[in-house]
Amino acid sequence: MIKINLLSIRREKKKAQLIKHLELSGILFLVVLLAIGYVWYQTNEQLNVLSAEVKEAQMEKVRLEKIIKQVQRLEKKREFVLQRLGIIAQLKREQAGPVRFLDQLSLNVPGKMWFTSVSEKDFVYSVKGLAFSNQDIADFMKSMEKTGAFDKIDLVCIQQSTVEKEKVMDFTITLAAK
Repeated sequence: MIKINLLSIRREKKKAQLIKHLELSGILFLVVLLAIGYVWYQTNEQLNVLSAEVKEAQMEKVRLEKIIKQVQRLEKKREFVLQRLGIIAQLKREQAGPVRFLDQLSLNVPGKMWFTSVSEKDFVYSVKGLAFSNQDIADFMKSMEKTGAFDKIDLVCIQQSTVEKEKVMDFTITLAAK
């Protein structure tokens, strides 16, 4: 009988299939490797772009922090100057107030009236004095009202008293400056 060795054909077919599988696996491996390389390259590019943007933002932050500090320093100076201007205006107002009041007082006092005390607190002046009649006190209050320098003029109290055997009117008037 003749024997034919069929095993060698099967082996060659298996070898050919194995080589074909290895080639496909190698090609597939290369494709996957290329895809991974492409993804890595794109990610690296994005990382570089974002890193550059972060550096630029940090530089901008440093620049803006300097500007903010300068603005804060200028705001403090502005507050200081405004405070000083307010103090100067207050001093001028307080300086002129008593002078103006005493000027008005001396110009408008009737001849039959004299003052025993004058005081001031928060632009409200209190005048105490003596007069020979109620009419003198009323005339004084009207003349002070006509000056326009006062918002409110009130007669706080009035009493009759005696000074050196003369009957006089003891009064207290408050004047609120404008």
